[in-house]
Amino acid sequence: MPYDMPSVDAWKHGKTYGYASYKVSNHVKTHQAWGVGIYNVFYDAPIVVDQAIETS
Repeated sequence: MPYDMPSVDAWKHGKTYGYASYKVSNHVKTHQAWGVGIYNVFYDAPIVVDQAIETS
């Protein structure tokens, strides 16, 4: 996740707010992860992120 985004609209694709920091591709058959976490530091703007971790 980027630091200090100027606005919600500056970091949006289509109708989705933000981008996943961790994504497992759609074609992956199996996947394991332990201790995965995402943190954000948004000082100057009220940023909305729909998904920090994305899987199918």
